[in-house]
Amino acid sequence: MRSDVMDENGTPLVAILRADPAARANDANAFFEAAGFGRPVNADEPNSQLQVIAYRIDNVDTIFGAAYAVSPSLVVESLYFAGMAQDDAISIATRIVAIEAVFVASDFRGREFGKDLIDAIEEQARAAGIEYLIAHVEADALGLHGFYRSLGFVVKPAGDPLTVEGTPMPFTDAYVDAVKILTDSPSVAVR
Repeated sequence: MRSDVMDENGTPLVAILRADPAARANDANAFFEAAGFGRPVNADEPNSQLQVIAYRIDNVDTIFGAAYAVSPSLVVESLYFAGMAQDDAISIATRIVAIEAVFVASDFRGREFGKDLIDAIEEQARAAGIEYLIAHVEADALGLHGFYRSLGFVVKPAGDPLTVEGTPMPFTDAYVDAVKILTDSPSVAVR
């Protein structure tokens, strides 16, 4: 619970919680779609992580922020299409979580809710033995680059593709990758 958002009685109004994608996919996708992100949440994705900020008004829960991360099938797909053998891709993908979407409604920005959402994903990833968090960020979104850097990510320069075990990932000049190492001794090389 966030202690900085309370009602007049001191009751917390905000919680960041892990939502079951199967149960909240429609709610989260409606939220992301309104933000222009499309519908990234796949209710059937194994091991997906959906974090939502729920805001309680008159006993009605409203999402005003959400973060969605997946592992490992989308990572496997990316590695496989980059030319890595499928068995190798499956083995490596279990060590990587890809952040697919993060958004906080404009009325609630500047209060570190985005940081809290990423921190929640990171906490769960560490507990699961994940070695890397990766986010795909628009190349011209310099504010987002700074946001990810402030959370300990390394933002790769435009035109410098992410490599996993020496295999360059597909990229476009419109995006860059932000990478955070979650362990002191990763078994996979992501650069």
